[in-house]
Amino acid sequence: MTSNPMTSPYPGAFHPGQVGPMYDPNYDIPIIKQYNIDVSGPDIDHAKLSSIFEDMLPIDNIKETYNTLSERLTLNDFIRSTFIKNHDGEDIRLTGTGGESCLVSYLKFIRLNPNVTKAYATNPYKNLPENTLIYKSCYPIRYDDSKRSVICARNSVSINIRIYKMNIEEYFMKVNSQRNDPARYNIWREIFWYEYVREQILKRRMCPNFVNMYSYFVEQDSKIDFNKLKEAKENKSTCTSQGKVNINDLEEALRERPRDYSGRVLVALTESPHYNIYEWASKAYERDGNVHRMVNTGFHTKQVWLSVFFQMISALYTLQKCKIGFRNFAIDENFFVKEISKQNNNTFWRYCIDGIEYYVPNEGFLVQFDSNFKEDKKLYQVGDKPSNKPRYKIYSNRIGGEEFKEEDIEKLVFKSFLKTVNPNSFSKRFENAGGVRPPESVMSLITKIYTDANSPNASKNIGYYLSNYFTMFMNNRVGTYLDEAELNNLRRNDTRDFTKGRIVVQETEADSYKFVMYLGSSKTPGYSSVMTREETNTYSNDLIHQDVPTSTLYHYSRFENITQKFKAGEPIRSDEFCLETYIM
Repeated sequence: MTSNPMTSPYPGAFHPGQVGPMYDPNYDIPIIKQYNIDVSGPDIDHAKLSSIFEDMLPIDNIKETYNTLSERLTLNDFIRSTFIKNHDGEDIRLTGTGGESCLVSYLKFIRLNPNVTKAYATNPYKNLPENTLIYKSCYPIRYDDSKRSVICARNSVSINIRIYKMNIEEYFMKVNSQRNDPARYNIWREIFWYEYVREQILKRRMCPNFVNMYSYFVEQDSKIDFNKLKEAKENKSTCTSQGKVNINDLEEALRERPRDYSGRVLVALTESPHYNIYEWASKAYERDGNVHRMVNTGFHTKQVWLSVFFQMISALYTLQKCKIGFRNFAIDENFFVKEISKQNNNTFWRYCIDGIEYYVPNEGFLVQFDSNFKEDKKLYQVGDKPSNKPRYKIYSNRIGGEEFKEEDIEKLVFKSFLKTVNPNSFSKRFENAGGVRPPESVMSLITKIYTDANSPNASKNIGYYLSNYFTMFMNNRVGTYLDEAELNNLRRNDTRDFTKGRIVVQETEADSYKFVMYLGSSKTPGYSSVMTREETNTYSNDLIHQDVPTSTLYHYSRFENITQKFKAGEPIRSDEFCLETYIM
């Protein structure tokens, strides 16, 4: 507008009929490099920024950074070098004019409760963990001059921001952890769990199917109103409101009111999957006026579902081997799916589990297990003895705190496994909510697993169900006969012991040899247990267990590769197309 108050403004609602000039009006807007930008965040009010940091990722195609742990860990190192100045747990501000110490100088908050299920879509607060906020954000960010706002960079990566309310006792553990064990508190057990996953599972290439935590911080003077958050969850207003307390003497506050809100929050930055398992398998529509445009079909082929179920069960077996159990497990709150680069369906991951190799095709989806941090207000119990203590959300002897019987933790993980393969997880109720059931062949498979796992003498070892029901991912030469060239690699005089998972040669009759997988000694003396293929069904992916005389087994040359058969529509199972190998 003109700066002269006696002059009519440029054509607007109160000056109709005027003809605009043929040139753009000059509003005399000064061009500056410093911006004040309104950015949404966890506070009630929008906060103004004094600066933003337009970083660049070290990888161009961000979709491919999740194909392997090597790429994910490279991204992890880069993000940690950007956000962390000295160490994990240092102070940070979520919003405001904090410059380098302000989180929204680097991230753009996008969505609250990013993986909310359809049942809670109208109120995303409702199924959030108590006293916790979870936001989806993007990094890096750019300033858009045309819109005068912060936007996600073209090759940005999604990051989940998990914000936990800290009471005085929980905060005291951060500033004086020498006096007490922080692992006695759920909020710190969550952090220790994430650190264990990163250092002991992901970095050791044990299993890729877990969400990684990049870093965590503490905001000292949080503006988040958790009372308002509780009202939003319950869709009602409370008559009384307890705000944060002013802590002048931490020792005194710890003695007199340890459970009061400290005014601090714990902030964790983690990887951000695209969907929970139910969202991924459900129809989704984007509304544009009266038009509902489908953005997700929810339909996936048999091959995709088999890959996804294998990844889910592998993650649970990893938890069982590491003796880590989750009390409030739910398939739609702990399992998530990340879209990754499919690379023309020619690549696969090699999982070496208990010595057995599985060649799992990359179908464009990575399954990731994550903590849901849901409250459990029932009596504490892991084994057979209940007590009056509040229950932990994560049970393990690997992250400190109270000691538990490892067999009790293994049983707890097995319960999670039963929930995962329960066919009722994909019942009519799931379909009525927009879900698309897996193909009948997949439903038949998980029904067999569930029935077997619930039988009176069922094995409680989750690895047993991988080796018995996912044989379609094993070496496809198992149970097939050697050709003439391969017969030259037979080692009759090699007397070394056989190892579990090793491909060996069985002499089925005179001058007739086939590949089998050695599983171990049989209960029958002089016999060995092997995996092979039925003679009448040599083209099936299903393998069977068989006890054969140990004297009929021979080593195959360790210096020669066993070339697997090519099958149309499946990855070529050679080292050239292997994305990465994981050893569990």
